[in-house]
Amino acid sequence: NQLINPPQTKEINQLKINNSLKISLPKHLRSGRQKGGGECVMTRAIITVVGKDTVGIIARVCTYLADNQINILDISQTIVQEFFNMMMIVDLTKSVKAFSDISDELAKIGEDTGVQVKCQLEDIFDKMHRI
Repeated sequence: NQLINPPQTKEINQLKINNSLKISLPKHLRSGRQKGGGECVMTRAIITVVGKDTVGIIARVCTYLADNQINILDISQTIVQEFFNMMMIVDLTKSVKAFSDISDELAKIGEDTGVQVKCQLEDIFDKMHRI
């Protein structure tokens, strides 16, 4: 497993993703989402939804997000033949749930709906781009 440590992290919590990549999250990203000076840090995530198209996919995902105070910043959705594909950029700042819980609950919604839902922190993409 590869470990990526963001700078200036004293207290960290490791997040294991897809059994291959671990990211150490700074404390402000896992509890309170505030830096030392009280300034609020926007925590963004990428949600992808892929699978056979069926009624209610968008409704179930968006209802979950709204119920958990997760704001949709950008969304792209397409259907190619009978296959559904959606990508969302969301703001997790106001959600009181831990990222791992959000990710697990969205995956469960996907299972129940017959699609695959993945939620990844935006920082992962920034870190992978630098590697």
